[in-house]
Amino acid sequence: MDGATVPVTVVASAAPAGEHAVPEPDWAPPAHLPDGLVAALLSAGHDARLVLVPPPSGSLYADVAERAAGLAELLPNGGVVHALDPRASAVALAARRLVGGAVVTRWGALPATDDPAVRATRTAVLRAADAVVCPGEQPARTARSRGAAVVSVVPDGVDTATLVAGSAPAAPLEGAGLRLVSLSGPDADGGTATLVAALRSVPGARLVVAGRGSAGVRRRLTGWLERAGVADRVEVRGLVPRAEALALLDAADVLVAPRAGATSAAAALEAMCRARVVVGADVPVLAEVMADRSTGLLVPPRDPAALSKALQSLQENPFRREAWGLAGQDRVVAVHDWRVVLPRLQGVYRAVAAERRPAPVAGSQGQCSTGGRWSSSRHRSSPARPRRHVT
Repeated sequence: MDGATVPVTVVASAAPAGEHAVPEPDWAPPAHLPDGLVAALLSAGHDARLVLVPPPSGSLYADVAERAAGLAELLPNGGVVHALDPRASAVALAARRLVGGAVVTRWGALPATDDPAVRATRTAVLRAADAVVCPGEQPARTARSRGAAVVSVVPDGVDTATLVAGSAPAAPLEGAGLRLVSLSGPDADGGTATLVAALRSVPGARLVVAGRGSAGVRRRLTGWLERAGVADRVEVRGLVPRAEALALLDAADVLVAPRAGATSAAAALEAMCRARVVVGADVPVLAEVMADRSTGLLVPPRDPAALSKALQSLQENPFRREAWGLAGQDRVVAVHDWRVVLPRLQGVYRAVAAERRPAPVAGSQGQCSTGGRWSSSRHRSSPARPRRHVT
């Protein structure tokens, strides 16, 4: 089967309900990726659809069998499933037992966990997938060490045509301090506390924090701001629509990404598309997106002194901010544009489609029943943005 015509079902975990609900690390595909991948597939002539796995009703992986039955009813025969996060991958692999086919798993940099059930499920997903696609070398090494047989490094794609076209240079500071934005939300693992502490040593800098955060962490953030004496320089907006997030980037000089996670990497890619410098924690998920001292600065995690020094250096050097912002824009176009990324994914799809597992004996699907609320879109040869329909 031609890699450009393989039917592809993109499967991702649905976003948690509520502004302050925070997904588990195994349940957080980059926000731009599901729709972006489907749109790129449609433009390339694939029969493509997006299916969102409903949120778990209990523990993260407890309802995999039930969700797999629902997913199996939505899968076309002879296609490829591309699952974008570990929970979606577990569901897709369980559905493969019911209807056959092939499963490609995206595997990003995940934090360590003390939960033996989560560790076991991660390993099982990596070993069972027909192919594993990793956005960088570090998660690829992890996947291989856990027994994944077929591992490819393919950067996450970005719709640079739209994001770069809408970018504009940052307005001059005119004597004011840096305009900072953080789009990964307040967190409990030290990133936001580090940023607040660093802000004390960056005179005049102002910060907007947007993104998901639990109610408890938001209350703690209020205390951190008051104790640091910077409450009058920080605005906390909570979860914002994507258009508003892009507007915040355009109004800023620097994106600060002080924590690990898919949301930080996605925000960094979009900031680079908008020609904005990124200052981020030196963790794999960001180090594989950025080029240190070329598109921004990487600093040790939870080090307020190092973070404030990096921000001060950018506040004092507008030429560096502009040059590094443009370098970041060039890097995203060269490495992450869908026109570069999709052909590499098509090679993976072509390989697994040729070796896909046959469907089980006729009649075995009759036991399947859709549970929960599913969101699915199916399209044929239409480059328009996918629309979701609850089934």
